[in-house]
Amino acid sequence: MKIDVSALPSSPWKNGGGSTRTIAVFPPDAGFDDFDWRISIADVVSSGEFSRFPGVDRSILLLDGAGMILHLDSGSITLTTPYKPLLFRGDDAVRSELLNGATRDFNVMTRRGCATADVKVVQSKVQFAADAGVFFCPRGAFRTANADLEAGCALLVDRPEENSFEPRTPDAVMIAVLIKHLGAL
Repeated sequence: MKIDVSALPSSPWKNGGGSTRTIAVFPPDAGFDDFDWRISIADVVSSGEFSRFPGVDRSILLLDGAGMILHLDSGSITLTTPYKPLLFRGDDAVRSELLNGATRDFNVMTRRGCATADVKVVQSKVQFAADAGVFFCPRGAFRTANADLEAGCALLVDRPEENSFEPRTPDAVMIAVLIKHLGAL
């Protein structure tokens, strides 16, 4: 299923401190406290606290903006390089410090014991295998056998091993999230 991310409704973060657009969640219609995995794009317009997600592993990638410093229980990490995944635990208290204005970030969350996610950034022809996959194109365009994936669009597939992706433009970037379910579906 192809999704125009800009057409998705914006909703408040779990703690109300920002806004997010949910690209995919499993089980479908799960809330912030009962998902196995969740993929979204967040707009961070001011420094402040991130929502806590106990028992959840998180990945964040900078899409737009100068970035931020994330102050965690275990230290600080800097998010300034676009499309570079940074991993942290949802259990940690996280305070963001914006570096020069608002940012837009790609977020992946998986509940420990339920699912894992392998987040890859690709710019060349590739084929994947996983239980489920979400493929987001932040720049340029990619082609698959079934659909073209333009900038700002995501593709949800339940059998990524059947999909091969090839760049259509020289500047193409795709974020591939490969989900592995650990329990029964």
